[in-house]
Amino acid sequence: MKSTKQTGPPNEDFLHYVWQYGLFDKQNLRTREGQSLEILTPGFYNRDQGPDFTDARLRIDGRLWAGNVEIHRKSSDWFAHHHEQDPHYDSVILHVVYEYDMPVYNTHDVYIPVLELKGRIPERLLTNWAFLRNNRHPLACAGRLQDIHKAVRTQWLERLYVERLERRMLTFRKWLRQSKQDWEAVLYATLLRYFGMPGNSEAFEQLATALPYDIFKKYTANLLQSEALLLGTAGLLDETPADEYTKQLQTEFDFLRQKHRLRPLAVKPRFGRMRPANFPTIRLAQFAMLYHRHPQLFTRLIHRIDPDGWTDTLRVGTSDYWKTHYRPGKTSKPRSKITGRPFVEKLIVNAIIPVQFAWQTAYGTPDTQPLLELARKLPPENNRITRLFAAQDIPNGNALESQALIQLKTRYCDARRCTHCAFGNHILRSDENT
Repeated sequence: MKSTKQTGPPNEDFLHYVWQYGLFDKQNLRTREGQSLEILTPGFYNRDQGPDFTDARLRIDGRLWAGNVEIHRKSSDWFAHHHEQDPHYDSVILHVVYEYDMPVYNTHDVYIPVLELKGRIPERLLTNWAFLRNNRHPLACAGRLQDIHKAVRTQWLERLYVERLERRMLTFRKWLRQSKQDWEAVLYATLLRYFGMPGNSEAFEQLATALPYDIFKKYTANLLQSEALLLGTAGLLDETPADEYTKQLQTEFDFLRQKHRLRPLAVKPRFGRMRPANFPTIRLAQFAMLYHRHPQLFTRLIHRIDPDGWTDTLRVGTSDYWKTHYRPGKTSKPRSKITGRPFVEKLIVNAIIPVQFAWQTAYGTPDTQPLLELARKLPPENNRITRLFAAQDIPNGNALESQALIQLKTRYCDARRCTHCAFGNHILRSDENT
């Protein structure tokens, strides 16, 4: 692989990384004005509004300073970002830039000392950064991932998996607000979303909003009413029923819709390009059966970690009508239509473990180790993301690794956040200039 030449000055994300970890020559540091500079602490990286690093400790010309540090590619970016008009930046005690091109001042017209990093960043670091920056592969580190030690891969993938669980909590908090802190409603919405796999997850999530759990739970004892609510609100019942059973469903839904002021989805779940076993009618019939059989579903699935019990609970079929139908009014060969083991395993990975983690977190410190061990025992997913990494010899041997790779691609690779990634860090600090 040929050397990748640097094109243009490093971006701010890279400069943040260099400053945070002190990856530059700190011998005989001086500001642009010739003052001696000693970095006692670089400060804390700030992801919110204001300077890039807060609470830094510096010694400038022998005098101790405490305050904030702002970082730019060029010093003129200070004015491009209008910091001279923003009081949030009056506490900046040092302006760190790759290239100095003009002096800067705060809102009180006080000059800000400048440290220029150009010529102080190791050439190998710049070369490795240029490789990541210029690589046009969907994975910026493609071609160098094979060099990463197994221990680094294992530790980073585990951290990414936990990070993905933590991120899912943002959605759960939204559902908690909507349901007035009802964790059973969170489980309901999460399960319903993933019963829509692979093609109707978004539509089924909208269904959870259109048909709130506090309404649905009142009718779980009556399977006909449960099916009527789910299928009717999803827009899957014809106004002119095709047979006696769908006529009963339509009649029940018409009554319940008026009673609870329900509005069917504007966009119906789709049937196209989908195996019949995944048709939305079948998945919703299975979902109705799940709550019909297990009205205390939250207790069975969330109050304890029981993989075998979870599997037994989630293996459900349908009412008799759907054993001979995939669509209303259209007869098919008799089939039991029980949720398959691969589908159940995906439910456990995507719904049960995340809700279990979030619920534990809400009421204390989560016991993550059993959840990690369980995810490692479940089979991996095979999708375009995992295949991208497989082509680079990054393993995808279990569900934990699959979920971690999805997190890595969507939250790091797509945004080219290489300086925040353990793989990117390994490559950046590598002595190999290829």
